[in-house]
Amino acid sequence: MEKRTYSQMAYEAVKEGLIRGAYDGYVNGRRIAAELGMGYSPVREALQRLDQEGLLKRIPNNGYFVREIEWKDINRIFQVRECVELFIWDQLFEALDGTILARMERLHEREIEAAARQEFAVCREIDIEFHGILPELYRNQDLLYLYYNSREKQMICVNQPLMLYNQEAILEHGHILKQVRAGKKDETLELLRRHILNFRERMQRHIRRDGVYQDG
Repeated sequence: MEKRTYSQMAYEAVKEGLIRGAYDGYVNGRRIAAELGMGYSPVREALQRLDQEGLLKRIPNNGYFVREIEWKDINRIFQVRECVELFIWDQLFEALDGTILARMERLHEREIEAAARQEFAVCREIDIEFHGILPELYRNQDLLYLYYNSREKQMICVNQPLMLYNQEAILEHGHILKQVRAGKKDETLELLRRHILNFRERMQRHIRRDGVYQDG
């Protein structure tokens, strides 16, 4: 197996660990290499890549750490989401056919069911897929990267999964879909904008100024 492939495997494994909240601050590259059964070099390359993407922070002579959230980071994350998602929805709204809408509605039904079971991690994954449908269809890799990178930072920067998917957020998805079905573009875009900003506000309410996530 080529070194590049090992590096990609390490990158995906570490990112998955970050999303699951598997690391308590420090990310031990040599331990990860041992767990993956590979040398340290590809893991180091993966850590460097995650540092460049803003998902880790390298401290000289100390190693790599989960990037702790700051108040300015929250605003940057949601500024990216607002710019990317609203632009793409504006560009593709007239192309939203029955197949796309049906896919969104199925996801919405699934998240209602998951929330009823209090499966918030499932709600999170459904939310990412719901919001990712149009960026995927738009086929602009740069914008697609910005969307997924902002979502990854949103999940990772507090060092544990965010459980902020409540009935309010799910209802907002329903309201957005209602306006899509009615063909009301301006109303849809405004609801989408408020939906994104509402999540930012919920996130800010649950994070202390020292960057620690508080559930409840």
